[in-house]
Amino acid sequence: MTQAVVVPFDAAHAPSLARLYLAARKATFHWAPPGRFALHDFEADTDGEVIDVALHDGEPVGFVSVWMPAHFIHHLYVDAAYQGLGVGTQLLERALQRIGRPAGLKCVERNARALAFYRAKGWRFVAHGEDDLGRHHLLAFDAVTPP
Repeated sequence: MTQAVVVPFDAAHAPSLARLYLAARKATFHWAPPGRFALHDFEADTDGEVIDVALHDGEPVGFVSVWMPAHFIHHLYVDAAYQGLGVGTQLLERALQRIGRPAGLKCVERNARALAFYRAKGWRFVAHGEDDLGRHHLLAFDAVTPP
């Protein structure tokens, strides 16, 4: 497990996170049409959200953003080189500390790795939907203690 330091977002993190967000979405949603994702998406897609950043040796390696009014985790992305090392768990725990329970999130059905991660952490399916990336699952977390 790589122990990252999770800190509140600072504007200085934005360029690194924009690159991470773009690379992660291109790799994860490889079926999306070319040009679907752009570098400027990070700022637009997290506007108004509370963001925490995972740092390893002072460099951003992941982030989580939450929409506080709905207790909703909107984004959780970890650099490919740091996946499977506990960074995502640290970010998820920070998000749950911020928003409490119940909490919700949406995960694209074809993102099997992410779905397995959330299921292993105690999240449950509550509904299905569809958007431009395909079918997605709405998940909820109701437990009193962090995963």
